[in-house]
Amino acid sequence: MKSLFDEADVHALSQRLAGLSATTAPRWGSFTADRMICHLVDQLDFAFSGPRDAEVLKGPPMLVRHAIRVFLPWPRGTPTAREMLRTQPDRWASDLATLKQLMNRFLQSRDWTDWAVHPFFGVLSGAQWARLAWRHNDHHLRQFGV
Repeated sequence: MKSLFDEADVHALSQRLAGLSATTAPRWGSFTADRMICHLVDQLDFAFSGPRDAEVLKGPPMLVRHAIRVFLPWPRGTPTAREMLRTQPDRWASDLATLKQLMNRFLQSRDWTDWAVHPFFGVLSGAQWARLAWRHNDHHLRQFGV
């Protein structure tokens, strides 16, 4: 399964990011390309710096959440937790560089054990965070056709 713990998978995402510009229009949804990049930055940063004891939002049963996290198509139009919308777009190149730095931080974090509690998926291992983060990046890159 693809993951941000796999160097080839991170490289492939980086290549896809190269096909994106600040003016690329989404195929669906309301994100602009620069806002989406900041949203991805927020998610990856949250994995390392978010709370370790947060409550998990009410929603579908954990089995459904697990299926979404691991293999079901990512649902379109799902509301975004405000923790994942903190960063405002600044400069395209620097926002993109920050995203790539965080993706590379995942590559160096296989042994990291102090992961944040995800507001929707709950307590996740590093491998689960890396898989979820890859899927989330993939979903939004597909949203923008790359």
